[in-house]
Amino acid sequence: MPTLAFCAHNGKEFDYPYICRRLLINGLEIPTQLDISGKKPWEINHLDTMEMWKFGDHKHFTSLNLLATILNIPSPKDDIDGSQVRQVYYEEQKFG
Repeated sequence: MPTLAFCAHNGKEFDYPYICRRLLINGLEIPTQLDISGKKPWEINHLDTMEMWKFGDHKHFTSLNLLATILNIPSPKDDIDGSQVRQVYYEEQKFG
């Protein structure tokens, strides 16, 4: 699927590498779309909203919540924060 694109906020620095490491740890193959070894930057079809918001300013960080507020978009993180994910997933078994 050459037109498949992944999109995340800070995905290039966290989500995509984390997913690849977990796949390897669990003995699973890295999908073609995530296997970026040896690819040129323009060959990688990953979108990163934080990178897009930086406009080339590599020392700049903006949280997803702040970006959503700036753009007047409802935040997907209003109901819980990262410290609550384990409890909600494993103990309360709320998946969506």
